[in-house]
Amino acid sequence: MLRLYIGIRVMLPVNHNVTLGQANGTQATVKRIILKSGERFQKTMLNSNIPIRAVFATQIDFIELEHVSTRIQPSIFTLTPKEFTFKASMIKPKHMQTKSNEREAIQMKATQLPVIVNNATTGHKLQGSGVDILLVHNWSFVQNWIYVMLSRVRTREGLFA
Repeated sequence: MLRLYIGIRVMLPVNHNVTLGQANGTQATVKRIILKSGERFQKTMLNSNIPIRAVFATQIDFIELEHVSTRIQPSIFTLTPKEFTFKASMIKPKHMQTKSNEREAIQMKATQLPVIVNNATTGHKLQGSGVDILLVHNWSFVQNWIYVMLSRVRTREGLFA
């Protein structure tokens, strides 16, 4: 499950279109989620008590993203869900096993949006960007690390340690 909402910060995990600034590590915010024709959001409960709208990746036509860095133009771009195939090692049903916990490699398919939620990030990934709020969970005393952290947050009021 990928928990997306309008305004969430995400990161690209692969090179999508490097010439347009859509490379591994690119940070962006979700602007819109566009469903395929005829598809609708479904209501479900998150953590058993929070009502949300949800869809499968296969129902999404594309998501519209905006680069966090204002230096990258055009600032708005889209991503479509991608279908992946992979092998998974699964335990055979008991009646098919010749020995205990026997496994079989099964070819599978999955449809995913090629993004990672980026609510938390490393100091390395923060370089070159500015943020309004920065919560530093663990301090490091590696050379220049403190400078990098302190120079990323735009105001002192936005720094939490």
